[in-house]
Amino acid sequence: MLSRRDFLKVMGISVLAGAVPAALNDQISISSTLSQPIRFSPVRGRLIHGIHSENIPPLFANTIVSILGEAGDDYLTEHGRIDRTIIQPILEMSDAGLAPSVGEFAEVIAPVAAIRRWAVLTAPAATFVGHGGVLMVADAISLSETDRWLLMIGADGEPLGWTPARQWRSATFETMTELFNHLRIDTHRRMMTAYRDDKPLLEAPVALSPHLESGEYPMAKVSCSQQDAASLSPLEGMPYWFALGRHKLSGAYFHNSFGYMFESELPGAEIQVAPFVGRWLYQHVGQFVTARIV
Repeated sequence: MLSRRDFLKVMGISVLAGAVPAALNDQISISSTLSQPIRFSPVRGRLIHGIHSENIPPLFANTIVSILGEAGDDYLTEHGRIDRTIIQPILEMSDAGLAPSVGEFAEVIAPVAAIRRWAVLTAPAATFVGHGGVLMVADAISLSETDRWLLMIGADGEPLGWTPARQWRSATFETMTELFNHLRIDTHRRMMTAYRDDKPLLEAPVALSPHLESGEYPMAKVSCSQQDAASLSPLEGMPYWFALGRHKLSGAYFHNSFGYMFESELPGAEIQVAPFVGRWLYQHVGQFVTARIV
């Protein structure tokens, strides 16, 4: 069975404080730091792009693979070595008691969710939202006791289409505990560290655009979900947006290039983290937070 520790290891995330289990809620359940040796168990991953290679059989986008280990910049899978930047590790999440309601945000718990023109699986897909993406629920219909569909709307307020409710869970946070009050973005290490005063709580790799300005900035929530309208093919449901001065930070489901500095501007925010890291930040950001880019 998938260990939450193994998921963190695959994502390159370190829990730095001993009393963090409650802080990470249902997303991560561990009781010690990751400095101790751990046994590696398979983690599911979603292929973000299709693969056509001489070394492995052709694989389509959104194929589910097992991440069996790591080798340099690659993941080892049942199909062979695959560049880690195009595999999104899947955090197994329960939807128990968290069914999305109309008028609230919902996040994708499936590897990927198709948004269809109408509420039937054979309908044409309008768009796809990757694991951890977030959209607003505008309406819902139940075709049977086990077949509920959600009408999702984009950041512009326009309907996108219908999607099976079982692929989503509520992303509306009834209770939020202020845990961290300082964020440090290290552009040389491509790492983010969240602090409570001087105590580090969580460290995670980030993907960075090349034109960040060093300095200390106020950090504030912007939105639970936004569209990346700058792309030729706009990405819907980009989750958990913050403003860091004139810079933006958000979750990203369309790559796994965390720990890298890009040569050109990223689609979306200049600073990007894995969706569940963005969710943790969104739940636990303090009222007066500073972010330092170094």
